[in-house]
Amino acid sequence: MSKLNVVLEALSRGGYSPRSVKGGYQARCPMTALHNNGDKHPSLSIGEGQTQPVIMTCFGCHSPAADILAALGLTLADICANGAKASYAYSDNLLKTRHARNGGGKDYYQWTTLEKDGVSSGRSGAIAPFYRQELIAEAKRLDRPIWVCEGESDTDTLIGLGHLAVSPPDGAGSFNDEHGVLFAGLRVNLIPDDDDAGRNMMATASEAIRPFAKSLTLLRPTRGNDVREHIEAGGDVAEFEDVAVAFARAAHEAAVAREATKERIRTEGRARAADDAASEDPRLLEALDSGRFVADTKIRPVEWRIDQLLPVNGRALVVAAKKTGKTTLTVALMRALTSTDWVGGNFMGRFPCSPIEMGNIGLLSFEMPDEMMHDWIRRGGVNPNRVMVWPLRGRTNPLASTVGRSGLAKRLSDGQCTLLIIDTFSKAFIGFGDENDNGAVNTWCAAVDEMAAEAGVSEIVVNHHANAGGRQSRGATALPAWPDSVWYLHRSSVGREDDEGGADPRIFHAETRAGDIEAEITTFDPDTLNVRMSGQTYSQWKLEAKGSAIWDVVHAGMDGVGGRSRNDIARIIRSSGQTIRDEDLAVHLARWETDGQVVRHTPPGKRWPVYHLP
Repeated sequence: MSKLNVVLEALSRGGYSPRSVKGGYQARCPMTALHNNGDKHPSLSIGEGQTQPVIMTCFGCHSPAADILAALGLTLADICANGAKASYAYSDNLLKTRHARNGGGKDYYQWTTLEKDGVSSGRSGAIAPFYRQELIAEAKRLDRPIWVCEGESDTDTLIGLGHLAVSPPDGAGSFNDEHGVLFAGLRVNLIPDDDDAGRNMMATASEAIRPFAKSLTLLRPTRGNDVREHIEAGGDVAEFEDVAVAFARAAHEAAVAREATKERIRTEGRARAADDAASEDPRLLEALDSGRFVADTKIRPVEWRIDQLLPVNGRALVVAAKKTGKTTLTVALMRALTSTDWVGGNFMGRFPCSPIEMGNIGLLSFEMPDEMMHDWIRRGGVNPNRVMVWPLRGRTNPLASTVGRSGLAKRLSDGQCTLLIIDTFSKAFIGFGDENDNGAVNTWCAAVDEMAAEAGVSEIVVNHHANAGGRQSRGATALPAWPDSVWYLHRSSVGREDDEGGADPRIFHAETRAGDIEAEITTFDPDTLNVRMSGQTYSQWKLEAKGSAIWDVVHAGMDGVGGRSRNDIARIIRSSGQTIRDEDLAVHLARWETDGQVVRHTPPGKRWPVYHLP
């Protein structure tokens, strides 16, 4: 007997009067309670399909085929295609059948519809409903937990034990982010298969469900690979293992592994990109061919743009605390290199210069307002026709991108700028990362060098902020290692007014490849912004400042006394809370004697002299 005849006989036995019509059969629907007047006018259509032996649709109540068959005492298996190992009815009249593959191998599934004759090899999880999806609403109504399994057989197993359970339509891989909202407000027990596919489903499903569910428990079967095998092996639901902690740990490790893989890919990608760029860079061949034996190289004396401080084609870093005079020193530098009336062409009145005769100076001004910088340049006696200023305060840093550097190089070249001043490093470094990172700073230095080479710039001077102590370069050690010299400008630690009446004079010293420049006091003319070396070393100045500070104490201790030995005077100074070295006191006494502030004599019969006021 054909499967269609099985259904027709069941309809006849039930008194639903099936009759032949064009294209198939028609009968009253067995779901009479869902019809007005008991479906007096038949609305159930039954037919025979090409891929599905029986197709049926009730145009009155639209009940699922599985419910109609149940009312007739039949099941889906009674109408499934021959060879189907199992069948699962979905709420939208879809039928999913499981079939053995010819020649062995993994079983396959086939979707068919019971309303019309159609078949497809699979359904999208975002479109097809969950298996037994109607139980989700039932769980909400009864306030009961809902179980989420991986497959239909697991779902049927739990339902057979009295639980409410569902599963995604196409197994582990069909659960997606859109499904999470279905479980809003529910207590969810998630138990996919205990294999890689199941663990992937647990990761996807838990992330989708957690924001919506009232609670989420992650479980795994302890007997067998899935729920059905666990129960068939004699287990019960109480033996399912809670794997939330272990899963979180594994998920963390997996995430770390993924990020590590991404980082390796990025590193390899950067390396390949660098190789590709280098292979097309003519400067690479120039660099490779630059090697020479010393015996084949003519020895040429070092050429200086600024004697001892900046060699031709060199780099200099100016380090100073804020408001200490970096920009003022920059103005003095520009004047020395563009003018011939600056103390015989000497920088700071001390260091001979080789003026820039065939080029100009480019200034990237990131900190000072444009109007103020132009005013300082003119007041400082700088030739305004020889300096090209980029006022970049509040603007995009052109050094931060390849396009920006290329554009700046062209403009420097067009302006015939052969010396570049960058004021300051911290602003010019924006876009490169952390200035405490040696790798990032080295990248910046290389980028600036490449841009300068493209522009035809010979020398670069970079202004940089000092650290909290005001005496060292701030940030990564790679920055002061880059230039040929580092110039330091800092305040005195001894509070004494300088010759111009201002407190706390500035000290200049430098570390260069040609040797260090000893710290020396500078003088400053605020009208002309003239910064000069005073000729007095910092050590000498400190000694004089100390002598001035202790003279009042010494004078008071000697007033009215016939004479004081050097040891007596040292005790007077130390009793006031000040410190003094014996050798420094000897220098101070000699100076006071020369200036006529004290008189020295050696009493008769005594070995050591004494000092008294005139």
